[in-house]
Amino acid sequence: CFLSHQRMFSSPAASAALVARSRCGVLGLDVGGRKVGVSVCAFPWSVIVPVGKMHRRGDDSKLCRVLRGKISRYGIGLVVLGWPLELTGHAGARCREVASFWEAMRHNGLETPAAVSDERYTTVGARHLLREVGATTAAEDEVAAVCILDAFLSTEAMRAVVGDRELYVPSTKAQAAAVRACYDRPRAAEDADAAARHRAEIVRAVFR
Repeated sequence: CFLSHQRMFSSPAASAALVARSRCGVLGLDVGGRKVGVSVCAFPWSVIVPVGKMHRRGDDSKLCRVLRGKISRYGIGLVVLGWPLELTGHAGARCREVASFWEAMRHNGLETPAAVSDERYTTVGARHLLREVGATTAAEDEVAAVCILDAFLSTEAMRAVVGDRELYVPSTKAQAAAVRACYDRPRAAEDADAAARHRAEIVRAVFR
């Protein structure tokens, strides 16, 4: 039932405690019928960047493998899914679709804790960000994931842990590729925290 679906997701307080304890990265997902936009805020949580989209082609096991790879690559300990409430604030059919998506990921062996964030206005926010940098709407899904993650990290419980952060939205495919390349570099085994900070510095340099 839908209520049991909702119990799959951590509360804001539990999510904040997890992130504070593990100093993990947080991954945002904008789940659509055909595509899933992805964003990342790696420790030390100084920047949120879009890192592409995943295509849904009816094979949940393959999609789960791709998602598991991103979780491992970026040091993710919490996944935040956009929660498409109705304008009235009620959870409807679209929320059930998101819950079913995450349940399918769990059935395919994904064990990363997850939380949800109200995404009613993220598409509008994504389009605004894209207009600001003069980019096309081709990146709308992943930029929507940026907005979803930013909204979640801006809640009172999460802000107490992660503080303020910046958003980076590439205006060209070259910039987008540069961002992904920075984040795709393996973290230094001897000092993962320093490697995460270095990635954030590289991303800043890309946009100067």
